[in-house]
Amino acid sequence: MAKIAVVIQDGEGHGTLLRALAEEGHEVVLLDDPQNAPAKVVGEQAELVVIDASLNGGAGLNLGWILKQTDQGSELPLIYLLPQRDEGLISRCLNHGADMVMVEPFSVFEFILAVRSELERYHYLREIKRQKAQIEAYSRRLKEELEAARQAQESLLPLGEHRVMDGLTAEGFFQPCESLGGDFFDYFAPQGSPLIYGIFADVSGHGVRSALYASQIKSLFLTFAGYQLGVPDLLAELNQVLLREEEQFYATCIGFTLTLDGNHYTLSYVSCGHPDFMLITPEGQINSFPSTTFPLGLLPEVDLTMTTIVLSPPLELLFYSDALLERRSPEGELFGPERLRDLVGQMCREGKQLEWLHEELNQFSGGAPLSDDVSMLRLRIE
Repeated sequence: MAKIAVVIQDGEGHGTLLRALAEEGHEVVLLDDPQNAPAKVVGEQAELVVIDASLNGGAGLNLGWILKQTDQGSELPLIYLLPQRDEGLISRCLNHGADMVMVEPFSVFEFILAVRSELERYHYLREIKRQKAQIEAYSRRLKEELEAARQAQESLLPLGEHRVMDGLTAEGFFQPCESLGGDFFDYFAPQGSPLIYGIFADVSGHGVRSALYASQIKSLFLTFAGYQLGVPDLLAELNQVLLREEEQFYATCIGFTLTLDGNHYTLSYVSCGHPDFMLITPEGQINSFPSTTFPLGLLPEVDLTMTTIVLSPPLELLFYSDALLERRSPEGELFGPERLRDLVGQMCREGKQLEWLHEELNQFSGGAPLSDDVSMLRLRIE
C-alpha cells in the first residue's frame, strides 16, 4: 500500500492506530526523534506523515514546518494528532503545514478514513503533476519541431532581397499567422535563358496542412520550371493535386513568365482567383491586374489561358496575399485595396522595403495578431 511515517513519543499510547495502519497493509516507519525525523521521512520516501502535535517543546509543529520547506516534503500530506481540543494549537498546526488535524477522542475507523483520504489526494496530485510534466515536455518538443519546420519552410522561400540577373532584383517577405503557413512564392531563371518563371500561391487555411500543400507546390514548380514546361501545365497539375484530396483545399495562384530580352520586356500570366497584382512606376503610379480565372482545386477544368502585357522599365511588380487587404483596425475597419495602393506607391517612391509595408499594416491593426499568412513578392525591373 503506502509507506507512512509516524512521529510520536509514546508508541504504546498510539498502538491501536499503528496496528490499524499495519492491518490496512501500510508500511509504518516509527520515528521517535523529531529532530532527525525530517531527513528520515525524506530518506524513507514516506507518502504520508502522522505527527503528534503534543510533542515537547513544539517539536511536532517544527517538524511539519521544516518538511514543508523542502522540495521532497512540500507535497507530503501531514496529519496532526491532538490529545484535546485547543483552538490555538489547531491554528498553529494549520499554519505549520497541516493538511488535517484530528482531535481526540476519534475512532480508529475515523483515523483510517482520514489516512485513506489524504493518501488518495496525495496520489491524485502526484498523478496530475506527472501528467503536467509529460504535457509540458510534449509541448516543448512540439514547439521545437514546429520551429524546425518553420525554418525549413522559410528556407523554401526566396526571402529578403536578391539580384536575379542583370536588370532584375527580387524581394520576398513572409509572416505566417501560426508557426507554419500555406503561402508559397518562388521564381526560377534557367541558365542562359531570358525567361524567368514565377509563382505566387495561397492555399486555403493555414497551419500544418496548408504548409504541406505549399511544399508540394514548391516541388511541382521546380520540376516544371526546370524542364521549362508551360505555366498552364503546372497550374493544371496543381489543380488535379488539390482535387484528389478528400478534405477540400483550394488555392488562389498567379503563375507567370517574365521575359527580359534586350529591349523586349513582357509579362505573361494567369491569375487563378488571386488578388490583383500591381505594376508600379518610379513616380508611384499603379496599375492593377485582376484575376483571370477560378481558384485551383474547385473545378475539374479551369481555363488557364495566359495574358501577356508589354513592360516599359523601370518599374516594379508586386504580388501579395489577401491577408494584406483583410487586416482590420481596432474599430473593425477593413484595410482594403485603396489604402494598400497608397502605401505601395509611397514605398516605391521612397525606396522602402517590404518590411516597412508590413509594419505599416501592423500599426493600422493596432498590433493585433495575424488571422492569415502575410506574403509579398516584389520584382524590380531596371
